[in-house]
Amino acid sequence: MKESSIWLKYGNMHLREEGALCAVQDRNIFLEKGFKCPNCNNKLKSVDHMATQCDRMLSHDYMRRHNEALRCIHLQLCLNYRLTKSKKICNHSFQECISNDLAEIRVDTRIPTGIKVKYNKPDIFILDKLRKEILIVEVGITSFDHLHAVEVEKKHKYDLLANHCGALYGFKTRLISYVMTTYHQSYRKELNLDKRIEAYIQSKVLKMTLESLTMEARRSSTFTECTLQEEPGSQSLNPLKTNSSPLNSCE
Repeated sequence: MKESSIWLKYGNMHLREEGALCAVQDRNIFLEKGFKCPNCNNKLKSVDHMATQCDRMLSHDYMRRHNEALRCIHLQLCLNYRLTKSKKICNHSFQECISNDLAEIRVDTRIPTGIKVKYNKPDIFILDKLRKEILIVEVGITSFDHLHAVEVEKKHKYDLLANHCGALYGFKTRLISYVMTTYHQSYRKELNLDKRIEAYIQSKVLKMTLESLTMEARRSSTFTECTLQEEPGSQSLNPLKTNSSPLNSCE
């Protein structure tokens, strides 16, 4: 998809790093064949599983990556509604609630409702006072095989909340699921997301995914070496003399 490669055009990185991120995006990285995931110990190790599908990595690696993308989108929305003047992503941190005469933006906060709503804590809740509109933005990072399923899930998850808030405020509502799908370009236009911020989000997500994969590979390699050293009659392994690497990318 053309929209998933904006980071190649607007990104600023070395050729070696660019090649590694392309390998991650193309799932062209080889992990130890036949080994199970060291976190859940249920599924076989694969790029798809380690990058998006392991339940044990949900609370740390996946959440950290999700929040980084959310922070960048929040900055763009604050710029759109004149809630900030700074364009520096590295210094931006989101608050639970921020507002002015144009809009009110809530991040990962429970929305007060008059009825019981199971899902009432969206990633971003925007009350556009000027256009009299409510926007609910959900961020999703997943593998290529699950794009459509995640998009549909994100859209229908907050249907009840959107309908109730629309009736409560008398505003029209829109649900935007920021997932890399066929309709990703239209979602980006709805959020008025700058291409450079989009490129930063894509490159940052790929970098953090690569970090998770390499870290797990190092842990697995260290554990294997320690196990072999503890076995009687086994020769100690010197990692400086080994030529094999637990994580190789095809060029």
